[in-house]
Amino acid sequence: MLSEGSVPAKTLLETPSKMTPLILSGSISALMSDLAAEVSAAAAELTASIHPITLGSAANLTRIMNCYYSNLIEGHRTRPLSVEDVINNGTIIKGREDEEKISLAIAHINVQKYIDDLHCCGMMDDPASIEFISTIHRKFYAELGGVFLDIKSPDTGDVKRRMQPGIFRQEGEDVEVGRHRPPLGGQSVLNFLNLYQENYKRDKLGHFRKAQRLYAIAAAHHRFSYIHPFDDGNGRVARLLTHAMMLDAGFGAKGFWSMSRGLARGLPSDAPIVPPFIARLCGAAAPTQQYKFMMAHADMPRQGSLDGRGNLSEKALCEFCEWFLAIALDQITFMSKHLNKNSLIRNIITKYIPMRGLDVRSSKILEQIVISGEIPRASVKSLLDVSSRTASTLIAALIKDGIVASNSHKDPLYLNFSVSSSEILIPGLFSVEALSE
Repeated sequence: MLSEGSVPAKTLLETPSKMTPLILSGSISALMSDLAAEVSAAAAELTASIHPITLGSAANLTRIMNCYYSNLIEGHRTRPLSVEDVINNGTIIKGREDEEKISLAIAHINVQKYIDDLHCCGMMDDPASIEFISTIHRKFYAELGGVFLDIKSPDTGDVKRRMQPGIFRQEGEDVEVGRHRPPLGGQSVLNFLNLYQENYKRDKLGHFRKAQRLYAIAAAHHRFSYIHPFDDGNGRVARLLTHAMMLDAGFGAKGFWSMSRGLARGLPSDAPIVPPFIARLCGAAAPTQQYKFMMAHADMPRQGSLDGRGNLSEKALCEFCEWFLAIALDQITFMSKHLNKNSLIRNIITKYIPMRGLDVRSSKILEQIVISGEIPRASVKSLLDVSSRTASTLIAALIKDGIVASNSHKDPLYLNFSVSSSEILIPGLFSVEALSE
């Protein structure tokens, strides 16, 4: 870190007030209030709609979904089935054509699991803290290493420096992101991060009402990207931080829904709430371009004396946050539609069993697992009123299919969500292209 006496003169001219406002100064809009109420209620309902054991199994699938869409936003299309195969086999085959993409995906999954596990045991640090931000980037890139740390010149393609995982941009490590020029490297980045931390820290958000808290989480997503504190990986880290903040603030539904899916796909016309300004700001652009448009929109300078008191437009930031929360609501609603007991049981009985060619008697086993979270192996015999041999045969078929799993040959059976089963149980979770590549 630079000492105070060594701060370059040009850095002194760049103050963190450049990215204000960070928190809404006026009253919450009616749209923001409605969105906050809907997001809060939907997240709570989603968590309560399914057994915790089933929830835990589904969370493994949502991590694959998260990494797929987060990488897609960055222009890396990864095949979900390939990612799942690597997870199941425990290793990446060296030299495979998609080795780099798979490595990025696995790193993303591991870091999200790290966040989820910390939250689950109540040990997660403040997601807005400089230490946490550094840790997430370090864990992501320390696992990758190699070419992922090479920072290349956009003009020549030559390697100009090597990034250090978890280390913020240093003096002279300045970047441009489209038309946006983030803070200079070195002390300037740290000054901006300190302001970010002060405004979005856990203690401060904890005193906010739900609408203000959700607004702050959405605003934090943009302002982190505005700072662009690392040489590379800022987008992925921003989305992981949003995931952590949603969990920390009580809106994450235990990792059961994905903000990255919504950011990659955009807001469809049939979403629960579609802010009226979307058509004006994004025009005829495809929904998949909304993230890019809205992030750039929130970079807008202040538009006159009625547009807040900061350097940037408060109206534009508010519209970004309203769009962001509309995305969150759309994603939570999507998961709620498919991952509740009634929908799961219906899809298992009417679609999964016949499409996978399983014995129709298996539907009772799966229905009981959905209701209870798990079922002891010994219970299958009495549940179906069959012989021990028949019960064992049915159990073996379900395990071979992959729809159920068990920690050992004696432990209870639980529902096992996979990429292939998601096509039937949660249609639309992945794009058709993702599953057919």
